[in-house]
Amino acid sequence: MLTENASRGLPKDTQQVDKEFKEGKVRRLSDSLFKFVFCKKNNSSVFLDMVNALVYPDGGGVFKKAKFLDREHSPEHQGAKGGRFDVVALMDGRDTVNIEAQIAPDQYFVERAVIYLSWVHGDKVERGKRYGTAGQTISVHILEYEQFAKEHYRSSFSYRDEETGEALNDGTRLIFFEVNKFLRSVKVPNNKMERWLAYFANVGGKKMEQIAEQEPGIKEALSAEKIFMQNRESYLAYMHDWKLIMQERSYKVQLSAALEQAAAESEARAK
Repeated sequence: MLTENASRGLPKDTQQVDKEFKEGKVRRLSDSLFKFVFCKKNNSSVFLDMVNALVYPDGGGVFKKAKFLDREHSPEHQGAKGGRFDVVALMDGRDTVNIEAQIAPDQYFVERAVIYLSWVHGDKVERGKRYGTAGQTISVHILEYEQFAKEHYRSSFSYRDEETGEALNDGTRLIFFEVNKFLRSVKVPNNKMERWLAYFANVGGKKMEQIAEQEPGIKEALSAEKIFMQNRESYLAYMHDWKLIMQERSYKVQLSAALEQAAAESEARAK
């Protein structure tokens, strides 16, 4: 079973986060830790290993090089919305992969994912060049909550004909992984993709040690994780991640309560 130290729900408060951190238990989709492990410009081997496992689970394609790109997207005109990606990389000089890690539920996450994909893909065609030079843009989202109604943990979307299923083109693709569903459905990881998902599902202890022995990329990620946990600045950044998550959760709870109260008062007045 893959449940050893695996995390399914959000911590109740930052005190629990602090306690887990000091016990050597971290949430690997936390913003600061995720970027520390996967965004090292002088060492993209861990990132490449992870991307190839998630994008090509059957081994049908393999990226060989990755160049990290600017994560900021500036608005095109005054009043337009900008954005900040978790990771964006140019793969083999042509295709682009955007990776987003998300711990807390967000009712607009899918809409954001679609817009981020359009930004990344649209920015690739320079003035004077043909549209066909854009290559593929693949957006991968790793979620520590359940987004879709279906039970399977992997969902992949692209432009297809609604009647025949025929692909319009292979230029863009959105892939979602729900790690809690993965934990329910996979007891023992049988391939590279499943072993990486076990890592993101916060599996720890001997289970993670056994997985790391099979996957050098995950072993390297765990080594980076240990360095992160020994650094005071990393600890503060990690706690800051969770303070923001807790603040957002508190705001949503308060907003929901306020809306329910307003609806109840409106109904009472109508009577």
